[in-house]
Amino acid sequence: MLRSLLAVAALCVLPTAHAQDTPPLGYYERGDTLVFTFDPADYGIDPPPRVWVTGAFRNWDDSTAPSEWDLTPREDGTWRLAIFNEEQRIVVPGSPFKFRTGDGIWRDAPSGVPNAQGGNLVYRFGVTSPRLRAQMTPEGNVLVWPTGDGVTRPTEASAYRIELWDGTPVEVAHVAPVDATETLLRPADPLDTHHVYYASLPGQNLRARVRFDRLWRTLVSGKPLGAIVTDDETTFRVFAPRADEVTLYVYPTRNASVLQGTV
Repeated sequence: MLRSLLAVAALCVLPTAHAQDTPPLGYYERGDTLVFTFDPADYGIDPPPRVWVTGAFRNWDDSTAPSEWDLTPREDGTWRLAIFNEEQRIVVPGSPFKFRTGDGIWRDAPSGVPNAQGGNLVYRFGVTSPRLRAQMTPEGNVLVWPTGDGVTRPTEASAYRIELWDGTPVEVAHVAPVDATETLLRPADPLDTHHVYYASLPGQNLRARVRFDRLWRTLVSGKPLGAIVTDDETTFRVFAPRADEVTLYVYPTRNASVLQGTV
């Protein structure tokens, strides 16, 4: 009798243990390969003609044009897309994503799945991987902010490294915290905006390309833009601080399809 009761008790416990081990919906991993998966049955819909994925790793691109983010149908009715995601560099832990089907319908995550939040599915839900971000300032300094589980923010210049794209080191002369997350690195000489740099925390194996976003946002021009016509000449002016060169196309008439010349 006791043996029977123990067997029944074991059967009652098993479903709870299984629920705790429920795999996430929408993806699985094989080593460095991340495989997005879509099963119409999970969403209660008929087999769609097309499925693709978008999310934070694509800046929530809402284009409906076919791309490398389209999933491939399988004989069992499911869809798959495998990407190489070494060290979670493309899709980082905590990234929300959604599947789109047919003519672009956004599919909210089914209720009750372990990695759903705000209608999105989440890759490695609840995990924040170590990450370093960096931006150049107008003064030629570098702002960095490390984030993630287990990341520390040193205040010693020796803990940071700035290097040119070819690996040439740049001396970090001074380090100063800016706020709760950002730290200012001041190199011995201002950085050149015509070159690509990398900032790193070697001791924590974190490295990031120094972006120019903050620099570009501070650049403005008060000069008139476009075509400025005078009695003697026409001046064409465009504000393009990121451009290396600009080509002007001149057509003989407004509706002409043949180029008259270039400048």
